[in-house]
Amino acid sequence: MSETKNKYPRVLVVAGYGFNQAGGGGITLTNLFEGWPADRLAIIHADVNGNTPGIVKCEFNPDRQCVIPWTSIGVRWRTRDEIAKSAGQSAQAPKAAGSQRGYYWVRTVANTLLKWTGLVGLVERFSVPQETIDKLRYFRADIIYMHPSSISFTRLAIDIKRKLNAPLVVHIMDDYPHSLYTVGIFAKLVSIHMNSLMKKLFAESSLCLGISLFMCSEYRKRYNIPFSCFHNPVNPVFLNNEPRRELVTLEKNGIFRLVYVGRVGWGVAAGLKDISEAVKELANSRVQLAIYANDAESVKRQYGFLRSTPSNVTISESPKNADGIAKILHSADALVLPVDFDEGSIRAIRLSMPTKVPAYLSSGVPILLYGSEKVGFVAEAIEEGWAYVVKVRSKKTLKNAIIFLASSSIFRSKIVDTAFKKAKFFNSEYVREGFREAIAKAATERNQK
Repeated sequence: MSETKNKYPRVLVVAGYGFNQAGGGGITLTNLFEGWPADRLAIIHADVNGNTPGIVKCEFNPDRQCVIPWTSIGVRWRTRDEIAKSAGQSAQAPKAAGSQRGYYWVRTVANTLLKWTGLVGLVERFSVPQETIDKLRYFRADIIYMHPSSISFTRLAIDIKRKLNAPLVVHIMDDYPHSLYTVGIFAKLVSIHMNSLMKKLFAESSLCLGISLFMCSEYRKRYNIPFSCFHNPVNPVFLNNEPRRELVTLEKNGIFRLVYVGRVGWGVAAGLKDISEAVKELANSRVQLAIYANDAESVKRQYGFLRSTPSNVTISESPKNADGIAKILHSADALVLPVDFDEGSIRAIRLSMPTKVPAYLSSGVPILLYGSEKVGFVAEAIEEGWAYVVKVRSKKTLKNAIIFLASSSIFRSKIVDTAFKKAKFFNSEYVREGFREAIAKAATERNQK
């Protein structure tokens, strides 16, 4: 028992997402903590997708309020799912439907006002009731591990740390201090407040982690504290151990199939649209684009370029397990990795590394990366050669790149060989073990004081 305790300390995770396959954050959590005993994990999260059964023993959801900035006056902020559910269960359906429409109207007006003022970061507040704190004290966490994805979650983590008197590990996924609160009249003040909170959070942390080497390097200089890098480890299922299929030219193969697996939304949608339109214009060249996304039908309704896709551009539901995703990646002729070119997207992802990159690198399939070299991992791909990069926003350049990849099997093989070498840095065997050792050391050092 003592060996298990020292090897796997009790960890309380505080994050906006759960242990699941619904998004990059959930996938990263799941893969980093794979093998951790479920009875030594607890989580506080605000993810409607919940947790994959069997991963974590204790699960808690914070109370979410909409408060008047700089006060404690507020009301509970219901999600869309909660509103629809309460209306559907009501015996007075017409009245409930009218109330629901009214609530949506007020909510829309409020969101518009918040966006205009830039105060959105100050009106959302997460908290946990005393009953949850009591249960967490009974859980006896050796360490708190958190992802500070907003002002509200940063406050929550600081509050819980002080109440439980446990050491804290902070893991940064994106450059939140510089990218979250940038729009609105008072956005500058809110951003300053976010930076102040982050400094406080780092000061109270026993260990600070980043998602990429370039993030850790910049954060060391910015905050004058050490940062260690841990990214999403490569699940062995993504390693293509089958005999490598011949990367033939388009003329011999008949079709050239591009594949994208992941989120379709802010930061990638515009880039994916450009790729989609380039593929549409190459229809006569037998080029195809297959997009796999969560809640594909909803995504299709949201984005017009997906509603009007011809037969050579398709969108389907993404598998919810690593095996299914691996089969899709291995079946492609090339994998597309888009990053939007607008300044907001660049600012947000500049120091990040998308969750899908390790799986892409390990797939045995060449990567077509479409994004600005101002983004760290794009510049890295250009320098190291693990992807074919289109670094300017141009459909003409995209089409030429696709045609070149389709016709040059030797070049595609060269990209794959370089990508395999890069993938070794994300190997789950040593990434997950290094992560476990770092967490255990932070917990042990605290317990020995």
